[in-house]
Amino acid sequence: METDKQTNTLWHNHKWTIILSAGGLFFALLSIQYSFLKAVFIFLCIGAGVWIGRYLDKKTDLRKTVEDFFKNE
Repeated sequence: METDKQTNTLWHNHKWTIILSAGGLFFALLSIQYSFLKAVFIFLCIGAGVWIGRYLDKKTDLRKTVEDFFKNE
């Protein structure tokens, strides 16, 4: 029973990080064959998924963040 509560809490707090990390890993594995440089590519895909997922987990406005990044001031 306690494990279910911990799992639900983990999922609720880090849902997008988990989903996008798994998605990045899946995409990377489908896109490449194994070698050192390709393994680095997998790492970068997972990192991008974690980074975007963290923003979504924090309930920030991703659109505003991207617009602010590309703003010309």
